[in-house]
Amino acid sequence: MIERATDNDKKDILHELSKEIHKNVYLYIDIYKYGVNCDFLKVWVQRKHNDLNLIAMKYYDSFQLYATDDIVDFSNVAELILLYKPSMISGHIDLIKSIYPLLNNQYAATYGYVLMHRNFSKESTDVIPQLAKETDMDEISRLICSDKSIGQHYQPEELSKQFIERFRNNMGRNFVIRKDNKIIAHYATYAEIPDVAVTGGLIVLPECRGMGYAKVLMAYLYNILLREGKKVFLFCSNDNLNVHLKFGSEICSEYGKLTLIK
Repeated sequence: MIERATDNDKKDILHELSKEIHKNVYLYIDIYKYGVNCDFLKVWVQRKHNDLNLIAMKYYDSFQLYATDDIVDFSNVAELILLYKPSMISGHIDLIKSIYPLLNNQYAATYGYVLMHRNFSKESTDVIPQLAKETDMDEISRLICSDKSIGQHYQPEELSKQFIERFRNNMGRNFVIRKDNKIIAHYATYAEIPDVAVTGGLIVLPECRGMGYAKVLMAYLYNILLREGKKVFLFCSNDNLNVHLKFGSEICSEYGKLTLIK
């Protein structure tokens, strides 16, 4: 039976998630930072013989899921998803493939890779990325949402709200490159705590691509995070995999994503 998590569950949840953090990095970071219940985050758990075997988190309008290998019946979590109808659901590829058939054809599935970046990178350039301010988040959100490959699951207003919340809570840093006072390139930590970070939102304006801005941003941000002693994770589709592998990232897991069909 799936039940709302309480503060008493937090320690057990983090212990379980820490066993395979590469499969549930967003879950781990968000629950570590915010706990199991706040205005924009809710958590549910399921136990078997007092051991956690399923964790579901609602963060704004998305769900993040984790399950141990012994679950064969996902009907409870499917019912929870159909109740809330989040715009996006993500988790380890095997878990998403198990839940997908239970969602009444209301979602479209895509799959990709979880990468880990371990090595410092060199990038000789005169271009120095800048740390974005809270007042930049609207422009950044509109830039991301203009690109279907990374922004199709968001609305600019909602994404800006999330960036501002992360900025204020030291959960995310956005780095930008400007040209003529316009943001032309962006990369960020989408979630971070003292020892772990997830990067995302890498984008360059179409007319500015092929000039090395993406590599500059990746090298700059990865080096900051590695100097801070963080494990650095990122998510990418098959289309972008080779770019990240050539830059030194390594595959450590695979993920699935379900997007609500509107």
